[in-house]
Amino acid sequence: MNNNKQKNVNILIDKNEKKSIVQLVPNDKNLNLTFLLVEKKHPVRLKRDSVIYPFLVADNTGSIVCNFFDEIGEQLKESDIINVQNAYASLYKNQMSLYPAKAGVGKTMKVGEFFMLYNTEPNMSSFVWKVEKDEKTGLDVFVKEK
Repeated sequence: MNNNKQKNVNILIDKNEKKSIVQLVPNDKNLNLTFLLVEKKHPVRLKRDSVIYPFLVADNTGSIVCNFFDEIGEQLKESDIINVQNAYASLYKNQMSLYPAKAGVGKTMKVGEFFMLYNTEPNMSSFVWKVEKDEKTGLDVFVKEK
C-alpha cells in the first residue's frame, strides 16, 4: 500500500472514538465500544412497525441502556459480547441511551459470550443530564446529576 492510501486508512480509523461506557456523554458520535449484554428489557413497538429492543449493557467501567432495532435486537441475547462501530449516545427525556449505527453506516458484531469483566455501576442512563455553559470556553457542555 502506498503512503497516500495508508494515510487515508488511518484517518478513517481515527474517526471512530474508542471510549469506555463511563466516558460517554450525550451527543457522542462515531463510537467504537465492546460490551456485555447484561439484561434484555421489554421490546417497544414503534408506530412505523419497527421494534426497539433495549438492553442494559456493561463494560468494566459501567453500564448504559443500548437500543437495538428490529432483527438485530431480536437475535441478541443476554450474555452476548458485542462490538458496535459508529454508535452514538443520545438523550431521551434527559436520560442518555446508546444507539448502534444503522446498517451500512456502522457494524454490530457478536464477538463472544459470557466471559467479560463488567460493572453495572455507574449506570450512565440513570443520570439526569443538563446543559451548562463552560466557564473557561463559554461553550455548552453536558453535566450529569444523580
